[in-house]
Amino acid sequence: GQRMTGVEESNNVLGQRMTGVEGSINILSDRVSDIEKSNQEILENIQTAFTEVEQGMNSRFEKTDQRFENIDRRFDKLENNFAEMRGDLVAAIRKEDTKISTLTTKLGARNVLPLTDVSEVLAMEPFPKSV
Repeated sequence: GQRMTGVEESNNVLGQRMTGVEGSINILSDRVSDIEKSNQEILENIQTAFTEVEQGMNSRFEKTDQRFENIDRRFDKLENNFAEMRGDLVAAIRKEDTKISTLTTKLGARNVLPLTDVSEVLAMEPFPKSV
């Protein structure tokens, strides 16, 4: 009988210790679960912040692209305007060159200018001619 009582007491003590260990394990398990939830929340907050930053950057890049497209259109217009102006200027210069050439040729034909001077004037830029 005494051995049984001693075994039963040891069994009871062991049972109490197991209950204590199980309680500690449950507490640790709850703490790990809380840490996992906290980590998940941190990750979600980081992801949200990253998404907001990314959207802001995308918006700025889109605005920058739009500005460059606008600048390209302006340069195209300027290029076209310069081409038109150049064409108008060349036409005006050609008319003046024709007048000078005609006058020089007539003055040479009337012996007002020597033939060497007529050749020299007609050979001048922007539209040189040979006699």
